[in-house]
Amino acid sequence: MYALLLVGLACLTAPAGGEPPTAAPAIPAAQAAAARQAATVQLRPLHEWTRTVHLALVREARAATDAERVEAVGQLVRLYNALGSDPRLETSDTLRPLRVQLWNRLRRVQRRMQGPTNHSPGEAVDAGGAGGAAVRDHGPELVELIERTIAPPVWEAQGGPASIAYFESLRVLVVRASSEVHRQAAALLDNLRAAGGP
Repeated sequence: MYALLLVGLACLTAPAGGEPPTAAPAIPAAQAAAARQAATVQLRPLHEWTRTVHLALVREARAATDAERVEAVGQLVRLYNALGSDPRLETSDTLRPLRVQLWNRLRRVQRRMQGPTNHSPGEAVDAGGAGGAAVRDHGPELVELIERTIAPPVWEAQGGPASIAYFESLRVLVVRASSEVHRQAAALLDNLRAAGGP
């Protein structure tokens, strides 16, 4: 787009003799083609990207039938690919997080489709290490409990901006949310420990 603008300005600049130019200055063919393509591509406004991705995430989260889920996941994949081809992706503080949200949701869908891990939530697993005793793994249950009880609309599973992930191998919860949601999650975990829960 800038190349086209510069070419237009060069055409309007009068030479030293004061007479307007009779022809546009020559520019490399590749630069001219890129300028024409940039001028014809209609980029989606950033606020429209934000709204479209949000609605798609909500649609997938609320899908009630298999057919609705298939269509919703297909839409997430199309949006993910379309965002990848937007030339502003690398420099936009709006587009990059949207693409990450889509990626995270698609990974979550993939994990759901792959089925449960090699053990059930709450089943005893080897803690590893020398003399490590088997301990109950409640990570997936904690994720579900937190998403259900602490500000449910903010979680990615409901189309919100916050995310939570459990890494079984490390036995770690990773929460990406506001400080208020972090505070509430910490309080819930403290209460569970005090009550002798997971």
